[in-house]
Amino acid sequence: MSTLYLHIGTPKTATTSIQKFCMENQEVLNKKGFSYPILDFKYPKVEIRRNGHFLVGRLLNSDSQEDHEGELALWNKGLSMLHNDLEKFGNVILSDENIWHSSVGSKFDFWEKLQSDAEKNNYKIKVIVYLRRQDDFANSWLSQQIKEGWNTYAGVKWDAFIHRPKGVALDYYGLLEKIAEIIGKENIIVRIFERKRFLENGGTIYSDFLDAIGLEYTDEFQVVTEETNPSLTANSQEIRRVINTILTDTDSTRSFLRKISEECERLKSPDNVFEMLTEDEADSFMKKYAEGNAAIAREYLGLESDELFSPKSRAAARWTPQNDFMHEDIIRFFGMIAVIQKEEIDDLKDQLQREKKNREKSANVFLKNYKGEELVDSEEIKKGIANVGEQVLEYKKEMKAVSAESEKSKILRDKVKSMDAQILSLKNDIFTLRRVNEELRKNNEELKKTIERVVYKLKHPLSIIKDKFKK
Repeated sequence: MSTLYLHIGTPKTATTSIQKFCMENQEVLNKKGFSYPILDFKYPKVEIRRNGHFLVGRLLNSDSQEDHEGELALWNKGLSMLHNDLEKFGNVILSDENIWHSSVGSKFDFWEKLQSDAEKNNYKIKVIVYLRRQDDFANSWLSQQIKEGWNTYAGVKWDAFIHRPKGVALDYYGLLEKIAEIIGKENIIVRIFERKRFLENGGTIYSDFLDAIGLEYTDEFQVVTEETNPSLTANSQEIRRVINTILTDTDSTRSFLRKISEECERLKSPDNVFEMLTEDEADSFMKKYAEGNAAIAREYLGLESDELFSPKSRAAARWTPQNDFMHEDIIRFFGMIAVIQKEEIDDLKDQLQREKKNREKSANVFLKNYKGEELVDSEEIKKGIANVGEQVLEYKKEMKAVSAESEKSKILRDKVKSMDAQILSLKNDIFTLRRVNEELRKNNEELKKTIERVVYKLKHPLSIIKDKFKK
C-alpha cells in the first residue's frame, strides 16, 4: 500500500531545514521511491517548500473574508497531485509546521477529510512530529513571531507571554490523542528534538528524519544549507519586539530588520548568553505538562521511563532587559542599520553618477548629430526621452524608499535632497531634449516643404515661367 508521510512540525524543530533538505535531494528521494512535490500554490507569507500547507491554508478574498471556494479548489488540486505521485513513486512526503497549530483550531476537520481520502484511494497516512521541551518551545516560538514582525504576538513581552502562553499548542499529549482518534496511534511517529536523541548515521536532524520514513542517511544525500531559520535570543529578541510596536505594514522593512537581527545575533559576544527562566521557574512551568509528557513517553515511544525530555542544565543567568550586554546590542543593531543604509546610498549615488555621465554623453552625441544638418529620426529621440523618463521614475521610487528608511536621520535626509536635486537636473535635461526635438521637428518640416517645392519645380518647369509672369 502507498504511504503519505505527513510532517506536521512542531514549529521551531528544524522544519525549514528538513523541507530544504527534501527539496535539494528530490532526485535521490525519487530513486528510492519517494516524492517531495513542489506545488505552485500561492499563500501569503508561505514559502513553496511548505508543500503540505494546502491541507490547512487560509485564503482571503477582496473583502478580507475567508475564501472557502478558493481553499477547496487548492485542496482538490493538491490531492490530485498527491494521488498521481503516490501512483508513480509509492511514497509521498508533505511538510508544513502550521499543521500542528491548525489542528487545535477550526481547521482540525482536515484530518477526517484526509483520512477519508486515504481510505477511498487506498493509501495510508503516517504522521511525523518532532517535540521539544515546552519551555524551550514557547521561547523559540515567540522569538519567531517577533522576528517575523507581522503577527499578533510580534510585540508581546516574554514575561507576560510565559505566564499565560496563548497561540501556541503546548499540551502535546492532548493534541496527539485527538489526531490519533482519527488516523490511529500506531500511525503517529513521535521524535524528540534533541541532538543526542537523533538516530541513524551521523546523528543529525536529516538522518533522524530519513530514519522516520524508513530510509538510511548515505553519501547520496547532500546538505546544501544548514541553520536556515535561526532564532533570536534574549536581547536581540527584546530589541526587535520594541521596534515591532512602531513597524508599518511593509514587507520590505520587516525583511530588512530580520536580516539585521540575524546578523547581530551572529556577531554577539560568546559571553552574551542567558536563560529565559530560572531553574525553579522552568520546573514550575514544565510540571503543567508532566503527566501528558510521561504518557507520550510510554504510549508513543514505548519508553520504560516517564522522562520524555532530557534534564536541562541552566548554568547561565536569567535574562532581564537590564543586563550588561543590552547597551552593546542596541548600539550594534542601530549601528548596523546606519552602515548598511550608508552603503546602499553610496551605491545609489554611484549609479546616479554613472547614469548622469551616460545621459550627458548621449545628449552631446544627440546635439552634435541633430542640429538641422540632416533629417532627424524622431522615433529614436522619443525612445531616448522615454528611457530617461523611466530612469527618473525608478530613481524616484528608490528615493522614496530611502527617504522612508531614513526619516529621522539628518545626514541621510541631506543625501536624499542631493539625489532629488540630481533628479531635477534630469527633468530639466528631458525638457531641453524635448524642446530641441520640437525645434528640429519644425526645421525638418520646413526642409521637407522646401524640398517638395524644388522637386515640383524640377518636374514642372513651366511653373517657373508662370511665376515670373505673375511677378
